[in-house]
Amino acid sequence: MGAVLASFCVEQQGTQEHRLEVPEFWGRYTEHFGAAPEAALRP
Repeated sequence: MGAVLASFCVEQQGTQEHRLEVPEFWGRYTEHFGAAPEAALRP
């Protein structure tokens, strides 16, 4: 999760201009790592 969040940070210049939406985060996560953790934990 930290790697995904960091990828958004390096795309922006400055220290406090980072902004993203939750669906955008999970979209990138699933693109690179597969299912989101809550989906992987379902029985």
